[in-house]
Amino acid sequence: MRGMKGRASSFVFLMVVVGLISVWGQAFAAGESTRISPVLDRIVAKKELVVGTAASMPPFNMTTKDGQIVGMEIDLANLIAGAMNVKLTLKTIPSTTSFQRWKAGRWT
Repeated sequence: MRGMKGRASSFVFLMVVVGLISVWGQAFAAGESTRISPVLDRIVAKKELVVGTAASMPPFNMTTKDGQIVGMEIDLANLIAGAMNVKLTLKTIPSTTSFQRWKAGRWT
């Protein structure tokens, strides 16, 4: 029973994220300003969404044997980049330093 409740929560969360992506996509398609956030302004100006990931936390993110980064987070990042009509760039960041790097604004 507990597993079913967790799946239902995950499904609801995923639907909310997809709904937000849809709204953002429609706003960008209509040419509206992104004055929501300076971060969004920078993403749109560079036409690139950079996503940091540990690439080692299945099923959220993982690296395949051939080096490709896959997982639920990557699927969501692809949806968001597609809705924004920007390129997606994935950066592998060790999970032990990801928060500090994010806080400092450094992903490279």
